[in-house]
Amino acid sequence: MKKLTYAVIAFLAFVCIPLCAQTAGRKPTVVIVPFEAKGSGIGQDDCDIVTESFESEYARTGNAVVVNRSTLKKIQTEQAFQNSDWSNNDKTAKLGEALNAQQIVSGQLRLYSDLLFVTVQVQDIKTLAVLASVNVRTKSIMELLDTIPKICKDIAAQIIGEVADTPVEKREWKVGEIGPGGGWVFYYSEEGFEVHDGKNGVKTCHYLEVSKDEIGIIRWCPDSGNGGCRPLTEYGLGYGLLNTYNIVISKHKKPLSEKNCAAYACTQYKTNTTSAGEWFLPSRDELNILYKNFGRQILQGTSTGYSWLYSSSLLKGEKEYNGYPACQRFSDGAQGYHGNYGKDSGNCVRA
Repeated sequence: MKKLTYAVIAFLAFVCIPLCAQTAGRKPTVVIVPFEAKGSGIGQDDCDIVTESFESEYARTGNAVVVNRSTLKKIQTEQAFQNSDWSNNDKTAKLGEALNAQQIVSGQLRLYSDLLFVTVQVQDIKTLAVLASVNVRTKSIMELLDTIPKICKDIAAQIIGEVADTPVEKREWKVGEIGPGGGWVFYYSEEGFEVHDGKNGVKTCHYLEVSKDEIGIIRWCPDSGNGGCRPLTEYGLGYGLLNTYNIVISKHKKPLSEKNCAAYACTQYKTNTTSAGEWFLPSRDELNILYKNFGRQILQGTSTGYSWLYSSSLLKGEKEYNGYPACQRFSDGAQGYHGNYGKDSGNCVRA
């Protein structure tokens, strides 16, 4: 779920996240890594022209000093630095020191369902921590080239702590279609709805997507009983992402894993066009919308036979079941308050 004019994917979201700000008045020196093609359908020439266009436009923004490509190649040769070494902290830190660079920018291009998906990230060259990230989908390389100035502007805005506004393909999604995230679209709103993400505040989004596959039978959290972990959660549409964030950052008795925490498992889910961190566990109302628009169909092909699904919302106000996770039974739509579906009992999960 994402931003104004963003197509948000739910229990998935393409969000640009501002994570840090640069010191005022000081421009970082940036190394731009040649963009990569992921999967088939995109040639090296395509990647080269996108890299060159991005490099030129990023330098033109005036927010960073871009390392000249010939200088980069010279230092890489001197240090016997390979393209595969960009994921090596020690080697990138050494290269950055030689170039007096503080950041690296990398990009990936992938074709899926006749759309071009592009991810651009800015990382600290010493720690590889992600400082800014933009996800965009376009219909062609030419359309992407026209979008590059906006991508550069949004990255620069994130780096200095402003809110990004990268446009993506705007269209009306129909319930039951396969969305760009690889899941089923189960909700669409032309006017949009507010999404709370726990990091950048509130954004306006337009549609929700659910994973085609069940994630598995997973405990709501690793804590025993329904006392323990009590993160702040809400029921409404647009709160699943915030709930998931609050669950994951809460204190737990054991380290979180994909087997003992439903919210964490959803954040680790990924598809051919999405990465870990873009999906989440739905709120109670989002789960109910999924039932109303899909009903029993969501259970077809399930390997577990479970018809109860977890939400990310904790019940509140019910005397007996206060603090239990809100669940829904997809065989008949019943919303569960039964003790068999507590935090540590395990239940079916979809992202």
